[in-house]
Amino acid sequence: MSRRAAAQDAPATDDAAQRIDKWLWCARLVKTRALGQALAEKGKIRLTRNGAVQRIEKAHFVVRPGDRLSFMIGGRLRVLDVLRCADRRGSASGAGFLYSDAPQTRLE
Repeated sequence: MSRRAAAQDAPATDDAAQRIDKWLWCARLVKTRALGQALAEKGKIRLTRNGAVQRIEKAHFVVRPGDRLSFMIGGRLRVLDVLRCADRRGSASGAGFLYSDAPQTRLE
């Protein structure tokens, strides 16, 4: 594998911050940035940072590694921990390194 190919597979940085619409797009959770923007502006995303939960209502809201996002997409509740931010949109296999599925708690 060439250096160029290796660099394309690892477009993420650990200490960065990124707009929520761009992060959703880079993580391949939405097909376009416009869909990520619409999801954010409808107030459908909840962010947990340092134990405080808040509703995201702006596409320019900044997410950072360590944040937890929860939202409904495709009729399914997604709870994700942000692990990294991306410099650009990479391959589908590389997008999986940007987040991890958080363990969900059941309400009974």
